[in-house]
Amino acid sequence: MRSILNTLLIFGALYLLMNNAYKKEVKTAETSEQKVTQSTPTDTKIANEIATENQTSQKPQVEKLGFLSNFAANVVVKMAESEKGSDLILKLVKPLTVRLNQPVVKTNNTVFFDQTFEVLNINPITQDSTKIAYCGAEVVIDYHISKQGLRIDTKENQRIILGRGEAHPIIENLVVGMQEGQKRRGKIPYPYLGKLSIYTKNDEDKEPNVNVEVSLIEVLSPELHNIKIFDDAVSVEATQLCGYPISCNARISKIDGTKLWESKINYQLGDKVFPTIFSYSLFNKLPESTRTVISPFKYLDKLIDNMVDSSVNPDEFVLIEFK
Repeated sequence: MRSILNTLLIFGALYLLMNNAYKKEVKTAETSEQKVTQSTPTDTKIANEIATENQTSQKPQVEKLGFLSNFAANVVVKMAESEKGSDLILKLVKPLTVRLNQPVVKTNNTVFFDQTFEVLNINPITQDSTKIAYCGAEVVIDYHISKQGLRIDTKENQRIILGRGEAHPIIENLVVGMQEGQKRRGKIPYPYLGKLSIYTKNDEDKEPNVNVEVSLIEVLSPELHNIKIFDDAVSVEATQLCGYPISCNARISKIDGTKLWESKINYQLGDKVFPTIFSYSLFNKLPESTRTVISPFKYLDKLIDNMVDSSVNPDEFVLIEFK
């Protein structure tokens, strides 16, 4: 279904672009024809010779594909030449590109989480120098939980590791991606209230949502730099969240393909059983997709003793595949 929708989007965009470009070419051709008609016979002959010569020298390589294919290819080429056009192509055929801890990261759409929990940034902060919280990071937060306007739980300067269950899972996931000094607000719908011990579920109280407001005071864990993440699929479906269990196959190899480590992993995202880079990378992954990570070797410290070759330079890049 995702492939069909993606294809329809691409052809829809191409159709609109082609249609506008075609109208522009027709208009240009009509203008040129009018100018030729108004010129002298000698001018017309010279103009025809120049036009014939230009057509011969500038024939596109894809002309044999037919007019429509040729025209579509030329439109795509023209789109790719401009910054806005190339961005449009990337958004149509690849996952969304977002910034996270300085490097450019391709990750899954956050629509599911943002809409389900009605995430709202109260005071967005965009300074590049500000530290950003990630799954598995140790942070200091303030938060309060309220129901129908009444506070039912409040914590100040709480020091937690995101994913360890030291706060409600939805609070932890609200913090992931926040910058120091930022404040967010969200809701915990009834199905996600199970781990909120202060709130008692009953059959008569399924409608009211519980409101959460959280402030990120400080990120205590070091920043992770020069990490790039790629998915083979993008979706608005539920993805892997911090603090929730995950099971997948993991493989680490050098850039040249030499295998360093491979195993099936089962753990809770944010736990310290595996290197923090695992939780950082697996957050927001689709359960059935493949996620490929390019990371410096130094972030795999806990696995080094079990690797085939542990003599890799700490700053050397390796490939991590999660399937």
